[in-house]
Amino acid sequence: MNYIIDPFRNMFKFSGKSSLREFWYFYGFVWLGYFALSIVGNRIGPEWLKYALVGVTFLPMLALGFRRLQDAGINRWYFLIPGANIYLAAMPKEDVKIERTVTS
Repeated sequence: MNYIIDPFRNMFKFSGKSSLREFWYFYGFVWLGYFALSIVGNRIGPEWLKYALVGVTFLPMLALGFRRLQDAGINRWYFLIPGANIYLAAMPKEDVKIERTVTS
């Protein structure tokens, strides 16, 4: 449940890092909610519900995507590119590489 609530708590925090799990749980929650509200809107009428969900989750998703790309070691502004943003957010965490100096 924290993976759904934390993006709302950190919606103004565009720096830092977020995990793959946090990103995909929230992304799945948003799209599942959008799908469910689309069905409800088509059946009983209030189609504006799905647009309200998009409006409420836009800023948390943007901040979460920026933090996710920073965790992957990718320029966070690439999250604004449609289509590429989801592909780039799926990249694994950036590994810290330690270079050893050989001295003789």
